[in-house]
Amino acid sequence: MRVTLQNSRDPQGQRPLLTCSLCGGELYRGEEYWRINGFTLCSRCLLPFARMDYAPCRRICGEEVGL
Repeated sequence: MRVTLQNSRDPQGQRPLLTCSLCGGELYRGEEYWRINGFTLCSRCLLPFARMDYAPCRRICGEEVGL
């Protein structure tokens, strides 16, 4: 007897609802994502995006200007 398990959260059986603005990855119902400044970001791209977005705020300890 052959048993087939069906999982409604299986992405192969669903159509993506969104795509990540950075990696182009597909986002399916129930997946978390972030909408920041017009960008749709998956969980893998959130940190790289934050690093790019906040790059002007980056400092190196001991190399601050004016101290």
